[in-house]
Amino acid sequence: MAESKIEAPVASEEIVVSPMGDSWLRRWLLRFVCIYFLWYAVPNFLLPGRDTALTHSMDRFSAWVGENVLGLGDISVEFTGSGDKTVHYLQLLVMIVGSVFGSLVWTALDRWRLYDRQLGHWLQVIGRYYLMGAMLAYGFGKVFPGQFIFPSLTRLLQTYGDSSPMALLWTMMGYSRPYTVFAGLAEVAGGLLLAWRRTTTLGAMVVVGVMGNVVMMNLSYDVPVKLYASHILVFALVLVALDRRRVLNLLVLNRPTMAAVHPPHFSNTKGHRAGRLAKALLIGYFLYLGMGEGLEAEKMWARNAPKPPLWGVYYVETFVIDGETLPPLLTDRVRWQNVIFDRGRKLSIRKMDGRIEQLDVIVEGANKLSIYRGQDRLVWSYEKPSPGMLHLAGDFDGRRISLQMKARGAEDFLLLRRGFHWVNEEPFNR
Repeated sequence: MAESKIEAPVASEEIVVSPMGDSWLRRWLLRFVCIYFLWYAVPNFLLPGRDTALTHSMDRFSAWVGENVLGLGDISVEFTGSGDKTVHYLQLLVMIVGSVFGSLVWTALDRWRLYDRQLGHWLQVIGRYYLMGAMLAYGFGKVFPGQFIFPSLTRLLQTYGDSSPMALLWTMMGYSRPYTVFAGLAEVAGGLLLAWRRTTTLGAMVVVGVMGNVVMMNLSYDVPVKLYASHILVFALVLVALDRRRVLNLLVLNRPTMAAVHPPHFSNTKGHRAGRLAKALLIGYFLYLGMGEGLEAEKMWARNAPKPPLWGVYYVETFVIDGETLPPLLTDRVRWQNVIFDRGRKLSIRKMDGRIEQLDVIVEGANKLSIYRGQDRLVWSYEKPSPGMLHLAGDFDGRRISLQMKARGAEDFLLLRRGFHWVNEEPFNR
């Protein structure tokens, strides 16, 4: 009994509290992880979004390194939605080099290993909550239709061969709401499990599983979030590695393992209560962000959400340009084949040769449309002479056009009318 009382804190200290021992290499590695993680995580954790002075400064410095040190020419720092731009890989290089240099200096100066135990402890705490926030954002983006929305009308008219790998993945995930919600709930579960130290290892293992799948999809379908998803996966692997002995004993070596002992964060009651309050507020904040944005996305992008005026796919039956009626020839690069009014105030024009141009549209009144093409604003008139028919008229490319169109019903798309079947007498793979 006396031996168990002595051994338990030692096992907890080595496995849970501090991943480092007394060697110089391990002390340097602790400082490297600390600098790199905080450098990477603080802009995302405390300053969400890309439009901040800190992120702009980092972008410009990384671009300067690429242009003046590595001779890569002009590096774009414009926000495009991609997380895998050249400037992001330059940021990765800058952070690695800076973290190596900073940790070497820190380790050389701190010969007495001041605060090593506290550093490892609080770094693990911050890493847990960072991962929790990231996973709740990832998960609620799938539970609610924010990340993957149901295929748009324009996407339904696009052929597989003309779609990008990323569009193919987004179409697959957006079509199947049950699977997308299932994937999102797994990510939410992993994030919530990280909120408590007792379930941190389990939560980190769940995150490793779901984020391993995300990283593979990003790599396989050319999704430009490879760097961010890979960081989340690595951070989760680090949390699992901190408890590696107990995990290996339990899951691999089939050996008994001791329960982890978690020392309190604070030595006094007031600090303990303040920590609990901060934890509750932080969890509530993450849930509010994820669910609040998700509910707004549900109102706009869910399959059964209210449809905008004129929503639908229209086949151009008559196309008149400058008084001349053009026949529907597949070789014609001027005549239009379809006009699609989609969600999000989008108007798509599909030419006879399959080319698609997307514009912004606002229904101004009973018979007026405002079309935005770059910096230009075009004013068109429209009327619906009978159900399912639409007439458009206006200027386009400096020429007067007039269109008579007929709506295509959603039941015409096999993907929309097929549905789910428990019983399939034969495979329906078309």
